[in-house]
Amino acid sequence: MKPAHHAPEKVEGAVDVILQGTAIGGTKGLFAGLALGTYIRYFQPKVWQRTTIQFRSFVLISLFCGGAVFSADKRLVDYEQKLRYEDIVQKSKLLDEAAERGEFIDFDGVKK
Repeated sequence: MKPAHHAPEKVEGAVDVILQGTAIGGTKGLFAGLALGTYIRYFQPKVWQRTTIQFRSFVLISLFCGGAVFSADKRLVDYEQKLRYEDIVQKSKLLDEAAERGEFIDFDGVKK
């Protein structure tokens, strides 16, 4: 289900940004989990021996999912800010052009 109040190209751009952020963040989280596991295994062997495979898997999957979610969210927020900035610049340009013609236009683009 796609939101009806958004332009299709903006939705597609958001989906692309989310997928990229998920892939990049998931990869970073996976490497962080593997690095943490390797560190604990070689430098804290007693801790490693006391943990079960289920707990180790839980930690690795948590870091993977956490990295994916936080990276996707950060990239989506940055994308939304970029869209807002572009919208403000476009409206400002519209207002400036109208002022040069001697017209008064609301910020929403309604002529008065």
